[in-house]
Amino acid sequence: MKEIKLRKYNQGLNQLLYSTRLEGENELRFNFSPFDEGSSWIANGSLSKIMMYTGVNDQNGKKIYEGDIVQIIHDQKPVIKQTVRFRWIVE
Repeated sequence: MKEIKLRKYNQGLNQLLYSTRLEGENELRFNFSPFDEGSSWIANGSLSKIMMYTGVNDQNGKKIYEGDIVQIIHDQKPVIKQTVRFRWIVE
């Protein structure tokens, strides 16, 4: 099963917040504490962007999330710089 991790980018504060997974009896929630205590990220409107962990780490072991900009290097030269996006593949 894929490890589910989320982070939230708050554009107003220019800040990344990483989630804590909370499991209830019939639900799965993510808390971005300490800043989300008593509030919902939906209430922040377009100032917040939620990104999910891809399950892939970079060469230094840092987790790669949707929205990250990655640079692919071939023969020690940058080949392409791209934003990570999730895409459903249906066969």
